Amino acid sequence: MSDIFTFAQQEYNIDTDKLSSLESGLFSIFNALAPIDSAVCDAFYQQLFCGAYIFIPDEGQTYQTLVETNGDNLKNRDSSSSHASIDSQYSFYGNSTGECLFGTHTIDGKKGTWLQLEKYSTDLIHLPGHMGTYIVYLVTGENTGPYGNSTYTESNPFILTEPSHKTLTMADVISNDVIPTQEFVPVIMLEPHMPYTELNSHPIPEVIL
Repeated sequence: MSDIFTFAQQEYNIDTDKLSSLESGLFSIFNALAPIDSAVCDAFYQQLFCGAYIFIPDEGQTYQTLVETNGDNLKNRDSSSSHASIDSQYSFYGNSTGECLFGTHTIDGKKGTWLQLEKYSTDLIHLPGHMGTYIVYLVTGENTGPYGNSTYTESNPFILTEPSHKTLTMADVISNDVIPTQEFVPVIMLEPHMPYTELNSHPIPEVIL
């Protein structure tokens, strides 16, 4: 499987050597969450960059890591987000990632972290673009990320589960050294929230590793 840094370079021509510290840390978190299976991993990365609503039933651990890692760089989005969240919603902006919006929610009785990459932030400069993508959502039902659109929304989330858990530490994020291993094996569950869909032109069944 490819890591997200390689995928970003090959698919979207992102110069990962010029990522900000926030973006590098975020990429490292995504590496830790990525499925082991190569095809499913690439589908996960593609949907992530296209604005998919990602849900991780991790009791909010990823949320806490993002809050602790980014500190004063976070913007409170409780009053400017249409999403539901148990805890306060936050976001931060990156030139390569767009606006990373995240919070916590409960699905099927399990609390977890949700996040999505938005093409535009909600500051005054980008607000017209942000409102434009909201209109796209109302018309098509698709989220708009920095590199495309995704049908995986709050009502149809892209769910990752963690049958075997690797604790993500602050040191991991700072060092950008989080690579999925057999000790951390997320599984993409396509049901009941994810009806069969063709991802990246490859039908992806439920994967149990």
